[in-house]
Amino acid sequence: WSRDDVGIPSLKVEMNRLRMDMNRRMADGWRKECEAAEKDCLPTPPPPPRTEVLPIEWYHRIHSSTNSLMKAVNATTLKTIPALRAIANDVVFDVLMYLTPEFCEATLMCVTTQLNELYAKFRMIHKDFAGKCSLIGHSLGSVIVWDILAILKQDLEGEDNAGDDAGDDRYSNEVDSPFAVY
Repeated sequence: WSRDDVGIPSLKVEMNRLRMDMNRRMADGWRKECEAAEKDCLPTPPPPPRTEVLPIEWYHRIHSSTNSLMKAVNATTLKTIPALRAIANDVVFDVLMYLTPEFCEATLMCVTTQLNELYAKFRMIHKDFAGKCSLIGHSLGSVIVWDILAILKQDLEGEDNAGDDAGDDRYSNEVDSPFAVY
């Protein structure tokens, strides 16, 4: 079983399509505002902000065919039902593995390292960036995002040692999953 076999676009492709559509709509609106400002002899409005999607891909970094656990799982699952085997090995296995401290830590380190590297590269290119960043995860990715933000919040609270942070938007996040994370 493969997503490619059934023609389902990846989440990365869909997010990029959404980003391009959002940027196009904002640019179209800005052009209309500029035309109206020019017609009324007003100053040109500032350009709209752009939306960037910086994908973090952890799955293939964690799932190596040389991983002894992956070898064991592949050896014990049914080869006669390839679609069921692929779903069990790729989806169910990830959730079960994420519950183990070693795999959870490796996944969080992988994603956090990529987040930091991508953000540093982004800041090198966009030196005057002063906006906010959102983390969006799907399915197990939403749990990973939740855990990273929870750890970050604990670290920041340890540094600040301040009182109530209710209403502090440093901790706001977006989680997109068919299963809500509470």
